Amino acid sequence: MRSGGSLFLACALAMSLVIGARPVCKAVGASGATRSVGQAKLGGLEVKLPAPELKGSVSVEDAIKRRRTVRRFSSAPITLEALSQVLWSAQGITGADGFKRAAPSAGATFPIEVYFACGDKSVKGLRKGLWRYVPAGHTIKRVATWDARASLARDSLGQMWAAEAPVTVAIVCDYSRTTGRYGKRGVRYV
Repeated sequence: MRSGGSLFLACALAMSLVIGARPVCKAVGASGATRSVGQAKLGGLEVKLPAPELKGSVSVEDAIKRRRTVRRFSSAPITLEALSQVLWSAQGITGADGFKRAAPSAGATFPIEVYFACGDKSVKGLRKGLWRYVPAGHTIKRVATWDARASLARDSLGQMWAAEAPVTVAIVCDYSRTTGRYGKRGVRYV
């Protein structure tokens, strides 16, 4: 890995490989030195998110019709409620039994995880850092204390506009969750 690579990229790459039941991340320092960090040891601040809205004011058809690519972002912070809604819409639990999610999953293996990076004043009431969404409990857990948006933008083929957004969301995958159940073909089920 090149010197100064982001913690997130290392996590995403490790989680994308078939490496066993528990993803392992590599913390990468500015010097390029790495150290393994098990997901359970990433520890840190955990925040309970506000409950998501379950009834929207825009139809699916209207949302599709109004969808536009945006590369200029306001510097105004977003609310924790807005962030909560985005995260829940991506991977939130939708069933009373706790097994249904906003996005489908082969065999309820749930290989997709949602992370986001934000700055100090990007989300009202939230500290800067790299955060992981935890659907069970509808919480977020800080896994790094630095603002990773610029690193994510660089590691996303130089899409530097992503560094200017208040929040940069990244979808990552732990293929071992599906390949553990379905073998090699599990990669196709993600």
